[in-house]
Order: sequence, then structure tokens, then C-alpha cells
Amino acid sequence: MNNCPNFFRKFLFSFILEDDNFSIDKKINKILSKLSNINNKETFYESMITEWSSSDKIINTEINHFVENEYYNIFSNEDIQLTDCMMFMDFHTYLTDDILCKVDRSSMNYSLEVRAPFLNSKLIDFAFDMPLDYKIYQNNSKFILKDILSGYIPKEYFLRSKKGFSIPISNWIRNDLKEWVNEILSYSMNSKHNLFNQKIIEKTKKEHFEGIYNHEHKLWSLIQFNSWYDKFLN
Repeated sequence: MNNCPNFFRKFLFSFILEDDNFSIDKKINKILSKLSNINNKETFYESMITEWSSSDKIINTEINHFVENEYYNIFSNEDIQLTDCMMFMDFHTYLTDDILCKVDRSSMNYSLEVRAPFLNSKLIDFAFDMPLDYKIYQNNSKFILKDILSGYIPKEYFLRSKKGFSIPISNWIRNDLKEWVNEILSYSMNSKHNLFNQKIIEKTKKEHFEGIYNHEHKLWSLIQFNSWYDKFLN
């Protein structure tokens, strides 16, 4: 924890503690897991978007899993604030590879024409050039939009924490899906691609099954990969 610069600590605490999607114990555990081995803007961002850190050693050591990403160069620019760097990276990775991908597939499945008006190229350029205080003011995100809405809609409708559509994956893994989880994360399954450290998987499963730690997101990422691999590459 001592390796983590003070600015990163302040950012992390304000970001996680104000998120009502997590209980206080989950928030504390998440903060502690992210604070270790954070030395610069790039490693800080990586800690925010990954469940498995390099210290977990989940990837077999003989596998070179580093992927060069051209957009990571933005973190070396000292004139750009961390928050702007993270927004830039999310725009070029998370938005295109996750959010828009899901919307596109779901809408096509039901023959719907879906538009994203905020992704107008001129609006995007304008937003990127705006000062950060116009986007996040006193830890209040989407500040301009909320200020405009306040003239039309009562504030109690939009001055609330975001609520996700969460499902009880943790309990399912521990109970109803336990047999399937053991099968999909078994040695016989993992040996087909030999990417994961089986000892770490067994340790993580044991801790989750016994209720020592909640590893739902770590395990679910492996489950999804192995499910995909088994269906398309096996």
C-alpha cells in the first residue's frame, strides 16, 4: 500500500466508497486489492479494469500474455490528468468492445434500430476538449447533463447512484452451479489450453466455496473463457 501515490489513493477511495452497488465490506476489500503495486497511471488503470492482478499468478509463467495496446501511450503524457486518461481508454476499449457490442447484438437479435446520439463525432471532439471540471464537479459526474435536466425533471429522479442489474453469481457458484464450476475449471478442461495456473484456481475455488472470500468475479472470468474455448476452439 505504501507504493501507491497519494493521488491514486484519494481517487480510489472516492470512486469506490460512493458507489452504492457494493456493501461496505466489499468496498473495503476492493480498495485493498487495488492499492497494492500501483506505481503509475497505467498500472492504476489496469488495476481498475482487471479482476486478476499479476500478483495472483493465474496465468502460467511460460505464457507471454502481454498485449501491446497503442492507446496506452496516453499514460506517458504528463500533461493529461489520470481521469482524462481513463476516459480516453474506456472510450477506445470498454465502450467499443463491451457496451456497444452488447447493444448491437441485442438490438439486432430483436430487429431493432438503435442509435447512440452522444457518439456524434462532433460532440465527441467537443467533449474531449472540455475541461475536466465540466465533466466531473465535486465528485458529481455528468455534471452538465444533470444541470440541464434539473430544469425539466425533479432532481430526485437523476441525483441517485447508478443501480446495476446484478444477479447472485456468488451464491450460484457456491451452491447451485458448484458441480458445473468444478467441471468447467477442472484440470482436464484447463489442460486443453494450458493457460491457467491450476493450483491458483483450486485455491480460489476453495476460498469461495468455504465463504472465506468472495471470488465471484475472478472465477466468473475464467468460467466464461473456458466456456467460450470449449465451444469454439476445443
